[in-house]
Amino acid sequence: MKLLKAIKNRRSIRKFKPNPIQDTDVIQILEAGIWAPSSGGTQPYKFFILKDRKQIDRLYTRMLTKEVQRVVSHPSVDRTKEEVRDELTPYFRNIQRAPVHILLFYDVQVGADRFTEGDVDRFKAVTPLYMSLRDSLIFTAQNMMLMATALGLGSLYLEAFRRHPKVIADTVKHRDTLEFFACIPIGVPDEQPEVKARKVKDFLL
Repeated sequence: MKLLKAIKNRRSIRKFKPNPIQDTDVIQILEAGIWAPSSGGTQPYKFFILKDRKQIDRLYTRMLTKEVQRVVSHPSVDRTKEEVRDELTPYFRNIQRAPVHILLFYDVQVGADRFTEGDVDRFKAVTPLYMSLRDSLIFTAQNMMLMATALGLGSLYLEAFRRHPKVIADTVKHRDTLEFFACIPIGVPDEQPEVKARKVKDFLL
């Protein structure tokens, strides 16, 4: 698939079929990710590939519980836990059916080693530098999702887990200098979201 066609065909998929996907496809998706541009050429990321169905279901079950608690605790929400759970459950259940979930982490130690002689606290205190490297992971995720599209697969940039880092930490035991960034479910799409036509001239100043 040509690049522009993949870009135009990419959709955020929130409903997956449980069909397995090839390990070779997963490797190609990761390979696309590591060839993305990164601030200072640092490549400040790590991946965890989640394929075990019990682990995936446990992760999303805990996530759902945390999200229900978060929503009902908001002062403007006047609904019961049961009502909120009934609303959110289909959304997360449809996503968790994906057979592969790639957890993307920001490796802060990489930035510290490059710029502050390994001092993580000092590196994080230099906010523009810390954020510049962190933002590089957006390009990584984009490359991965485009490759998934080129392979005929669906994907999603899912940040919701970022609100509940302990849920991730209990699933993936990792060092403190790895910060969770996003989850990218990969699988066969069970939907085809439509998108409005876009023309370059409509976005020119």
